[in-house]
Amino acid sequence: MSVLLFPLATFFALLLLNRTLGRLLPGLYTARFFGLYYLFQAGLLAVILIVESETMLWNDAYPLTLAEATPHLCGCFLLEGLAAFGVCWLFRKPLGRFTSGLPPLTERIRQAQHPLDSYLALLAVLLMLNLFANVEGLIFYFIRTTLDLSFVAAFVAGVRFRQTRRFVQVLWILAMIGAATRAVFAGSRSDFLPLLLYGWGVFLSLPTRRARGLALLAVAALLPSFVVLNSFIGSYRLQQGRLGNLGDIDAERVSAALNARDQLAVGQRTPLQMVLERLLNHPNAAAVALTPDVIPYRGWENLGIEIADNFDVTGLRGQAAIEGVREAWREQEFGLGTANSYGFYSGLKSGVEFSILADGYSRGGTFGVLLYGVLAVLVLLGAEVSLLRKTPAASTDGVLVLTFLLYIALGVFYAYPFFWTVKFLVLRTLGYFLVTRLYRYTVGALTATEPGTLRL
Repeated sequence: MSVLLFPLATFFALLLLNRTLGRLLPGLYTARFFGLYYLFQAGLLAVILIVESETMLWNDAYPLTLAEATPHLCGCFLLEGLAAFGVCWLFRKPLGRFTSGLPPLTERIRQAQHPLDSYLALLAVLLMLNLFANVEGLIFYFIRTTLDLSFVAAFVAGVRFRQTRRFVQVLWILAMIGAATRAVFAGSRSDFLPLLLYGWGVFLSLPTRRARGLALLAVAALLPSFVVLNSFIGSYRLQQGRLGNLGDIDAERVSAALNARDQLAVGQRTPLQMVLERLLNHPNAAAVALTPDVIPYRGWENLGIEIADNFDVTGLRGQAAIEGVREAWREQEFGLGTANSYGFYSGLKSGVEFSILADGYSRGGTFGVLLYGVLAVLVLLGAEVSLLRKTPAASTDGVLVLTFLLYIALGVFYAYPFFWTVKFLVLRTLGYFLVTRLYRYTVGALTATEPGTLRL
């Protein structure tokens, strides 16, 4: 198929840009991870088209095939990669001052000293508490805000799995078992992330090629089962919906989950197709295919309202306020609610993605994509350089906050509009320092040998 040339060419072009960027600024990571997501999406698009060339978008209003959107979509992928590379090349001299002599990320993690293991234990406990935290109340809202920090800490814990104390290892094993249980029985596949990130960290920490080869063989053997399991979960969730709390799982849901194999087929898609298509950001494809011929550009008129709304910390006012903002998104068609115009329901309980690519293209076409891409890279690089200026690269804060920034670059910009992601970055970073400093001061007070002192 000639359409395959677009994702394949885009994949190799982005791969070249990413490798060149790595040689240009070897000690900086966020811009590379931002481009890495679009490289992954281009490769995924090629695989999906090979498996089923007539794949349809998950769209309730417009009958679009993925192939129709492919040329424009790949152009946007390449544009985002060029934005990452271009910003880094333009500022290569000042940025280069922060890269000389910096060890690789995994080496920084292994070099980090106290209190990293203590923080990893804390974040493992918070991950376990998140299994039951989706209820009303400020304390539970605060616990929910630590979930993403726990996700990235799983990667750090995996890299250090042979350095951490046995107690910390046990905490992470229990936390991952709980998260995987909720993923299966509550229909939340994202709860597999801690297990996957922990495994990725373990793989990168293996000392020899032989050990990594054996690990890859084990993954290859387990992969078919994991693909089918994710398909079961997707089918089951269509029937039962999603639950937030592990404590809300009852016998009926367990029975439905165990029998999900009987309802596996969704249309004529195979388990492999279901998993691959779930990894692709369908609103990106819909936005570039439908704008502006079917749906006009949104323009920039309501930008001020969107900025003000996204920087309102709604969760502090309770669940009713959260639902009110989500309903406003649907009515005013900004934020995630913009996906409704393209046939994707983004209601009170929907988690449909509407990334900065779709956000930018729906506002101003390729200019919007480029503008938001440049701004995103500037924000990420600014945060990474600020971190290096304030903390040593191999310090506890240095490795945990940097890993969180990479999670945003690779995962959060994939799912959410630009200004929502900036708010997410600011609040979660502040949340990290609030959690760790309160914990540190409390432990210092409890273990101080002299009255009235805090041991830091």
